[in-house]
Amino acid sequence: MITLSKSLLCVVQAKKTLVEIQALTSELKNVLIKNSPQLSLPTSLLSVSRVKQLFQNNCASCHGVRGKGDGELARQLSPQLTNFNERTRALDRSILGLYNVVTGGLDGTAMPSFNNLTAKRRWSLAFYTGSLAFVFDEKRQENNALDHSLADLVQYSPNELYRAKTDLKKGFVEQLRANPEELFSATKAPLTVACDQLKKALAAYKNSDVILSQQFAVSAYLDGFELVENNLDAYDSSLRKMIDLTY
Repeated sequence: MITLSKSLLCVVQAKKTLVEIQALTSELKNVLIKNSPQLSLPTSLLSVSRVKQLFQNNCASCHGVRGKGDGELARQLSPQLTNFNERTRALDRSILGLYNVVTGGLDGTAMPSFNNLTAKRRWSLAFYTGSLAFVFDEKRQENNALDHSLADLVQYSPNELYRAKTDLKKGFVEQLRANPEELFSATKAPLTVACDQLKKALAAYKNSDVILSQQFAVSAYLDGFELVENNLDAYDSSLRKMIDLTY
């Protein structure tokens, strides 16, 4: 990790190409995520009307009513505030990055911590600001959000996902970002999700698509079993351990 950090610092100082910087940044990000404590993902968000009101009450005075960085206080602040409606920059921005800024603030700027808000409210603000650069189109949206890990969609930017997952159709991630409720609208029980994703993993493996099979298997855990793991452990820890060892 230290070596990667030094390498990244060197390429930035040497003003190398954006491609080189992005490659090292993504590699370092993957290492950090892998070695960080398990992220507690949201299971639901505030309604659109409630999160909009939350944004107006807490963010609009600086970021503007529509998140364009043109609020009443914006002119007094330095550096210039982010315009969340800029698509190009939004494609390189992850929901997790937004959530971390909402939670901890941002050093060297006027952005304060909103750690006083509940985790659900902070996640809702992160998903809302992450949606502003994209337009939802019902005709383009496909009902396959559960085929992709919620963790991946939260932790990585759209551009990072497209580079890593060649099976993703262009525009798919933007549609989920524009309408994040799709990620939480499924009524399936966590264990049902886990079983469904494992079946897809097995089918992909039989078709010799090892990478896709691995993705489905990871989703089975992150979007299914993990959500009931603690409750199962409290009820029957030996059964939970047996499932962990078996799968």
